[in-house]
Amino acid sequence: MLSLNHFLVFKFQILFTIVFFSLLTTPFSLQAGQESDFENSHWPKDAWFLEYEYDDFSDEIEFANLIYLPQDFLTEKAFLLRCQPYFTNVNVAFLEDESTIQEDGKYHNDSKKYAKHGFVYDEKRPIRLAVNDKTYQDQVSVGGQNRNLSKWLKPLNQTLPAGSLQMRFFSSIVYDNIPEFTSNRNNDLSRAFHQAINKGLKENSNINFRLDMPNNITHEFKLNLQRLKAFAPPEVLEFCFTGRKLRED
Repeated sequence: MLSLNHFLVFKFQILFTIVFFSLLTTPFSLQAGQESDFENSHWPKDAWFLEYEYDDFSDEIEFANLIYLPQDFLTEKAFLLRCQPYFTNVNVAFLEDESTIQEDGKYHNDSKKYAKHGFVYDEKRPIRLAVNDKTYQDQVSVGGQNRNLSKWLKPLNQTLPAGSLQMRFFSSIVYDNIPEFTSNRNNDLSRAFHQAINKGLKENSNINFRLDMPNNITHEFKLNLQRLKAFAPPEVLEFCFTGRKLRED
């Protein structure tokens, strides 16, 4: 039989092994520092929020979220810029009266298999991005769901109004440091977003959006990049946009 001391040593070795391999497989850096900031005291109304992680040794940024929540989400758009080592996702969310986008009493849905989860609308729609003298036009997949607001909208502390859909569209901007074996590629829309955002930041301007929805509904709105530039640290904007090159293969 094992003595008590041998038994305790054996248990310690097992515990050490479990902890060691857990640390090896932890998906975030153990030396990561974290920072967060609010643009002003009005948050979550008409304000930006920033959170980011950086390596304690190199101070290089490894992850960042920039969230803009409007004064009135019932009538205005919210933005999420999620920046990661290999790509940045640009997300836009807004509300739509469910009856206004139905055609003959039905939703267009290119992703019907997700309808049971509340995702009742999915359709490619024309979108235009304009920055000063430059205009970009393309199609974007717009989705609508009737269950809840997205998690990143929780600071609004409101529920999805009855008879409304929470709409969203996004674009993933893929950068040239992503491993070659991955299938992630840029398309015309992600290139347009990358060019428009960098141009707007450089020229202290807005991106003016026009999104055409069914039944002649048009959404016109803007992303104030001069305001974002005044709030976000330059190193965050470099990590998200200005210091990055697109994957072009």
